[in-house]
Amino acid sequence: MGRDLARRRQGRARVSCGRRGLARHGAAHAVGRRARGPDAVVDLLARVGEASDFFQAELVDVLVSGARVLFVFHASFRRAGRVAELDYLLLARVEQGRFAELWTAPLDPATMESFWAGQNVELRR
Repeated sequence: MGRDLARRRQGRARVSCGRRGLARHGAAHAVGRRARGPDAVVDLLARVGEASDFFQAELVDVLVSGARVLFVFHASFRRAGRVAELDYLLLARVEQGRFAELWTAPLDPATMESFWAGQNVELRR
């Protein structure tokens, strides 16, 4: 129990570091939910990792334009003996130098749906 709590706090602290880059009115759209405001955005993104026994995201690429930033990640999830690995996108709309809105999208939605539905999914790059 203590180890689990420490892992969650550490993950939440990592996500919280991004709070400075969020606009005061910023919003996030992830896992079928919407959050508005820096605290709610951090909470929503942190809960994704907390719902897994293991979650790791590796930054693969970044594409930047004047109004948007696209991050490409490779993510590994583990929960109750199930494993899933896939790439996903995080698109950020930039306003006055801060992220005003974020969207996340897995590049393999079927793998994500199977993983969270409790099906045994093991995919590798």
